[in-house]
Amino acid sequence: MTRIFVYGTLKRGGCRAHVLRGQRYLGDAATAPRYRLYDTGTFPALVEDPQGVSVRGEMWEIDDECLRVLDAVEDVPSLYERREVEIAEPLAADVQTYVYRQDVTGMADCGDCWQEKDAADRDSANPEQEPLYVV
Repeated sequence: MTRIFVYGTLKRGGCRAHVLRGQRYLGDAATAPRYRLYDTGTFPALVEDPQGVSVRGEMWEIDDECLRVLDAVEDVPSLYERREVEIAEPLAADVQTYVYRQDVTGMADCGDCWQEKDAADRDSANPEQEPLYVV
């Protein structure tokens, strides 16, 4: 089992939340203030930044098959790199996340939390919801 921190489309209510169906939600979490979130237009980009903020998201415990699917969804190693993230609240060790590998120049800073533009229109509790992305 792997603990993973998600901060964008994989969060409950996000367009890719279905990928985490059947995994164990551990609760809301926040990183240490060493990261920044940028808006690519359709998804967030988390990068390390010494002048960063504490990014809010969710922590999950996932199995190896889900981790394989997530790596494919996040286009590892081209678009994102999966690596350890420092979680501040609740204190936790051995947590991984997806760090953006591309240039963020010109992208809008999202502050401490990225909001999916049409997330309010979705009901993440509906298991019959048609996924927007299938691996």
